[in-house]
Amino acid sequence: MNAGILNVIAAISYLAAAALYFSAVIGAVTAKRARRITIGRVCALAGVFLNTSEIGLHCVTTHHTPVGSPLDLLYATGWAVAIAYLAIESFMRDRRPTALGALSFTLSFFAIFCASAIKAKLPIRGAGNIDLDNAVVSLHVMAIMFAFACLFLAVCCASIYIFEHKMLKQKKVAGGLFGRLPPLSTLDMLSFGLVSIAFPLLSIGILAGAIRAVAKHLPFADLHTAMALLTWALLGSYLFVHASALGKGVRANYLLIICLICALLTYMVQNQMHHFL
Repeated sequence: MNAGILNVIAAISYLAAAALYFSAVIGAVTAKRARRITIGRVCALAGVFLNTSEIGLHCVTTHHTPVGSPLDLLYATGWAVAIAYLAIESFMRDRRPTALGALSFTLSFFAIFCASAIKAKLPIRGAGNIDLDNAVVSLHVMAIMFAFACLFLAVCCASIYIFEHKMLKQKKVAGGLFGRLPPLSTLDMLSFGLVSIAFPLLSIGILAGAIRAVAKHLPFADLHTAMALLTWALLGSYLFVHASALGKGVRANYLLIICLICALLTYMVQNQMHHFL
């Protein structure tokens, strides 16, 4: 089985998991709901297994790390998002954030789908010019990848928080959907915890990238670097605002969404070290 087929089946598995989790959130609290969550978790685990197998197959056949370009980073980020959510779920067995799982697996599906759609226009996988044979660059890419995964999950929490807060203000809290969403305090805790992981990872990633650029005498004082530093500053601002008495809740969660937009723009801005289209 080749890598392309493994990615397709993994994407389908994530989509099935997302659909089952969404149906569990929307449906009534019954034995069928619990069964749908269990089947969805199995589908997600299958997706992670297939993704991991594809990565292993790529490493064995090419003798290189699997993240050879920002495009491949998109594949790997979808894999990392699924792993990060399943890790959260394993630690929160008594109050699993099913709504977060629905959004997380949807993100994993779209990451692989979009990467596959772009890849179809490229002659070979890893058509970018990122040299991952260097340990510093490998550290840079891996740190950025898991930082992005944590940020994606944090923004999912923020989106659910904003949606719940709006329902609360409109007094739509009598049972129904509101009762099946994670408590606001849980979402707030998860967002802060995820960003607390993403921020140091992003710091390591930016520092490793700067070291590599200096070692290779490459220019790094450009728009891509400026956007990366802006994303880093916004994440730091979120942590400061959340940890202080300056504000939490909806405002802090809107700040997280701005962080994600900035991170996505950083991903799309190309330079000499990050070129893939």
